Amino acid sequence: VGSEMCIRDSTGIISSYNQKIEKYEVSIRSLLDYTIDVTAYAALPVSEAEDLTVTLDTSPKPTESNIEGRRGVVGWTIPMDAGATETINYGWTLKWPEDQQLGRR
Repeated sequence: VGSEMCIRDSTGIISSYNQKIEKYEVSIRSLLDYTIDVTAYAALPVSEAEDLTVTLDTSPKPTESNIEGRRGVVGWTIPMDAGATETINYGWTLKWPEDQQLGRR
């Protein structure tokens, strides 16, 4: 889902880029009658291209990152009381030059 934006840099030159924003919300509810630590995992994008910037937005911040040596894999370990509900919000913004295509690997 691309959109085009124009940015004027400090030299006065206008540049255009594409942008894609993705956001997710995960709710975890304990149905247990005792406290337990719950770990949730997510795979976040990682750029290997100089022209592609990835800005991550997570709340709360992950308690683990690059799990088992895998770049972009993060985890949240959350202590949960009996009957409690916790929410994890995460997302990212991708930006790349207007004249380039975004591909997946």
